[in-house]
Amino acid sequence: MKKLILLLIGVVAFAEAVDSDGDGLADDYEINYYYIVDEISASSLGNFGSVVDISYDGKTLIVGSPQYQISVNQEISNSYNPYVKVYREIDGSWAQLGQTLTKESSKFMFGDVAMISGDGNKILVGGASNNGTNYLQVYEFSSSQWVQVGEDISHFVLEGNTIGADISYNGETVILGLRGNDVSYAQTWDFVDNDWELAGMITMPNGDGAYDEARSVSISSNANTIAMGGVGYLASERGRVGVFDRVYTGVSAQNYDWILRGNIITNDIEYHQDVFGEDISLSADGNQIAIGAWQDEGGGILRQGSASVYEYTNNVWRKVGSTIYGEKIQHYSGKVSLSGDGNVLINGYPASNPNVDVYAKYFKRVGDNWTQFGDNIYANTEHYNRNYRIVATDYDGDVFAVASPLDSTDNGTGRVRVYKTTYITDPNDADSDDDGLSDGDEVNTYATDPNDADSDDDGLSDGDEVNIHGTDPNNMDTDGDGVTDGDEVSNGTDP
Repeated sequence: MKKLILLLIGVVAFAEAVDSDGDGLADDYEINYYYIVDEISASSLGNFGSVVDISYDGKTLIVGSPQYQISVNQEISNSYNPYVKVYREIDGSWAQLGQTLTKESSKFMFGDVAMISGDGNKILVGGASNNGTNYLQVYEFSSSQWVQVGEDISHFVLEGNTIGADISYNGETVILGLRGNDVSYAQTWDFVDNDWELAGMITMPNGDGAYDEARSVSISSNANTIAMGGVGYLASERGRVGVFDRVYTGVSAQNYDWILRGNIITNDIEYHQDVFGEDISLSADGNQIAIGAWQDEGGGILRQGSASVYEYTNNVWRKVGSTIYGEKIQHYSGKVSLSGDGNVLINGYPASNPNVDVYAKYFKRVGDNWTQFGDNIYANTEHYNRNYRIVATDYDGDVFAVASPLDSTDNGTGRVRVYKTTYITDPNDADSDDDGLSDGDEVNTYATDPNDADSDDDGLSDGDEVNIHGTDPNNMDTDGDGVTDGDEVSNGTDP
């Protein structure tokens, strides 16, 4: 096996930090909505970052480097070994967690699947073998190593390639999307008695038998809701997405059926061959879903692609806000990751057209609209393969990852950048909210809002709480006596 060396490059590697107001925060940190925490790149060819996923707390990241992907010059390369690596953030630094996971000799598409449980303790990896059998493996981190949990999940009852896969928050339920004969299938597997048990088979309802791939699947935090996309590629076909709930039918935890929740979701503009459902992402509670359609032309541009978000209300899936379309020809918008709380959407624009910029965008839900925050996040790459899972976000959208599997600055070896959101403050004013604490102290020491002079709304400024009263600027009733700190100071009592 070829040894691969990874480089972890902090923010200071990009440019010398400038702090114009001397508040302890770099100017770039203050004026951008997000900043780069770390940049992880591979030193050997392998399209590192073709698949990325991140835990709910934003501290554990999994990166897949499957063998079959095309290189930066669009040639197939079989000269390197596919692998999966996991990284964990500890005290502000990212480092590899455990050993590198590599393929067995017959499993050449290893790394095509690389997902992490919400709690960050288990991972789902795998792909296809050279005899056409699909296989997946679950690992748990134990004693500084990734240890396989149960046997390989490889005995599918339907023929066809694994298309999509996901793992629950606790890592004890796995969902697989499969290709059938003119119909989409998914399987759920539960960890029972120290092994994986086939627990459910879900078929996408359809009217014309044209939807033949569950290219993407997603699972809720508690594993009681799953979603699958039904994607067809003929000119007469439209993609669709179904969401299913686990309904128990007996006394045993293993006696249940999967029941369609509400309506099948389809693109609101009837464009055939839109590949609606190519990429999907459920919120933690299963009540919101982001859906990508990379060939959608509903905005009037060839293969511009789209992303949209739906919410389950009053027994119906309704679209939230407007569809987010690609902006150029062959932009292929629709590589989506929805935060666990459903309030942040990261959308990738992988662009197969070499004359179109490749980037991702960060959207936040404001009422019933999706508003872009920060600038476009550009990748140093000429193109992506549409199969790449290139964006991932944590539970609340505070930490997210954007991959460049064919990063041209690395001759196609690939890299992943991890970002963290921040407050937008005045880089020329050390105390943007004039509360008596510098912006740097508010962010780094007290975790208060540098744009709000009274973060806990108790009637005392953050600076007065820290410097005069010795109270907690994030707790309006520091001593828990039922009277706010501000009222106690006004009344002459000890807060």
